[in-house]
Amino acid sequence: MVVTSVITEETTDVHIVSEKVVFNLPHAEKTTGRVVPMDHGPNSKVDFGASVYGIDLNNFTDADFELISDALHKHKMLVFKEQPKMLAPQQQYRLTASFDPNETTGGFAHGADPYLTSHKGLKIYGIPKRPAIPVQPQVHILGRGPLPKEHYGFPPDFQVQGIDHEEFHLPPHIPAEEREAGASRFYQWHFDGSLYSIPPPRVGCLLAVRTPKGPDVTVRWDDGTGTEMKIAPGSTAMVAGSRALELLDGETREIVMNSRIEYAPHAFVWMSTAHSARLGHLLETEGLEKPLDQLPPWDKDKVCIYPMVWTNPKTGEKSLQVHGQGAFKLYLKDSPDGEERVVDDLKEVREFMNKLMRPVLEPENIYAHRHEEQDVILWYNRALWHSIRLRKLSDQIYKGVGFELIRGLEPAKYTPKQSLIVYAGVSSHVYSQRGFVDVTAKGVVAHIVNVQAGGKGPDTTAPAFTQIPLSFHTDNCEVMAFFYMELAESGGDTLLSSLWQTYNELAAHRPEVLRTLARPWVFDSFKSYDFQPPRHVRPLQRLDSDKVPILIRFSRYGILGWQRQRNPDLPAPTEDQIEAADAIQFIAMKNAFKLSPKKGDLLFANDMALVHAREGFDDGGDVSKRHLIKMHFRDPDQGWGLPESVENEWKTVYRSSELGGSRQEIWDIFHQPGLEEMSSVNG
Repeated sequence: MVVTSVITEETTDVHIVSEKVVFNLPHAEKTTGRVVPMDHGPNSKVDFGASVYGIDLNNFTDADFELISDALHKHKMLVFKEQPKMLAPQQQYRLTASFDPNETTGGFAHGADPYLTSHKGLKIYGIPKRPAIPVQPQVHILGRGPLPKEHYGFPPDFQVQGIDHEEFHLPPHIPAEEREAGASRFYQWHFDGSLYSIPPPRVGCLLAVRTPKGPDVTVRWDDGTGTEMKIAPGSTAMVAGSRALELLDGETREIVMNSRIEYAPHAFVWMSTAHSARLGHLLETEGLEKPLDQLPPWDKDKVCIYPMVWTNPKTGEKSLQVHGQGAFKLYLKDSPDGEERVVDDLKEVREFMNKLMRPVLEPENIYAHRHEEQDVILWYNRALWHSIRLRKLSDQIYKGVGFELIRGLEPAKYTPKQSLIVYAGVSSHVYSQRGFVDVTAKGVVAHIVNVQAGGKGPDTTAPAFTQIPLSFHTDNCEVMAFFYMELAESGGDTLLSSLWQTYNELAAHRPEVLRTLARPWVFDSFKSYDFQPPRHVRPLQRLDSDKVPILIRFSRYGILGWQRQRNPDLPAPTEDQIEAADAIQFIAMKNAFKLSPKKGDLLFANDMALVHAREGFDDGGDVSKRHLIKMHFRDPDQGWGLPESVENEWKTVYRSSELGGSRQEIWDIFHQPGLEEMSSVNG
């Protein structure tokens, strides 16, 4: 397989040409590799897996490969640790292709990958939602969200859509609040292969480039048994076909040893309109499969009919290798010379598949691999089944668009205390640190309500606790979260705008504003200085970070005040500062994205990448109705390099806040008059 570039005066296109590539590995007299079998513990029935040390896969030799091949057939799964550098896609393909010297499709497990889309002049091929790397199209990306700049040859601003069980699994799906609190399912138990026209590859390979962080998730079977297990976010789960065969009763084992399975033509297109069972091992029998006459053209001679049991060519071990979702027809025999019975009723086919596959799908038989960045996992695809589980929220906040809106919570179902528990539970699944939101560094929730509703509240307060529009500002945290408990009668929508877009426009058209922002400012707190003294900061700071070069932390309120006058002992805002405040407001508003939340929504926003604002609202009476609960969070595994001044502030905001640690926290279940004075607000 090669990629040829055809360049014209008007366009640059990439065309994939399928041809066999012959690799000649560098020669070495002996390998430096070392294989260490995995210990899965006394309660596990998993008997496969080993770690490999001392082999640099970017430069592996023929002697290294001999060790790898022998170890893989013996242990069925290898994890390559301590790689000096990230494995190059070309070397990843070289590794897998070395196991298939007679393979003729150019290294594509699903045949030549189809055209998916075009982005900025580059044609992207691959499997839907799993694009192929342009520089090595046999290698696909699994994940979700925007890719870093110049990532493996992808064009700028390219995003991976990713897969989701809601698009494939039988409803009802896991509610949004339970998913973000850590509930999940196995997506699809399978071995890799097209199931049509070409045999499955001998090996599969995953390179961990970026991995989800956070607490373990709970994978649920949701099949009426109540079975569930804890695994790391983003894990790849595996079971052994040999264990599946071992768990069958004697009569069934004898049948599968002598039987064959036929897969549907273009099996993945055929199943694309159907629902998977919630465990991910079968299709539900609903008659939703795409009719054969509506499939792409297919040839009966290319339909795949395989034995149900496969034999390891080096060890002789036998493994039950079936793809339950693609199963179309069975050819059953109870002995080598027995009469073959053809089963073509899909309901009966799936009942038999469930009988074969369900016994091994128990936690004690499943190995869930916790990916560590730069590790490489290689498995024998003709002896193991695997499935995936993805987590997206933290990546979306730190590496994606910077915010996420979770919908599906219904506050009316819960007491106020229960609502806070759900809110905290959902958040703690994603963020291991919870920040203080008040001036005493004890309170972790702030109730955002209109305290002046009906003219009964205090004469003066911060704009956040009124119904007026709020200007764009940051919150002096890493991740800001809102729980929309109640909405206003009208108005009150949340506005988000990119700080970096604002910075870029200022750099292009108003560089003098950036110079002003980089100088020292004094922000008044408009509170007792015993609790919250004025802040002496530079609103614009540079970061020593490869993730983001600048940080803007800003609020008009701290400069101009509103119902409360700025302390005359503080330096008065200069004309340049007022002009800078106006410029940020106008540019942010011009580029703002408006959210119209629903009651029960959860909003998480990266406070170091976005500014937020609020439209004015009307509660429709003399009683405050609109009610948001604000919290601050942080994922230290994702965080960006911060200036020393911010790091020092974080030591207070997120002090000893590792979940499970000890510190004093105050959880105000209800808003009480005067609490707004304790809130550390910028708007």
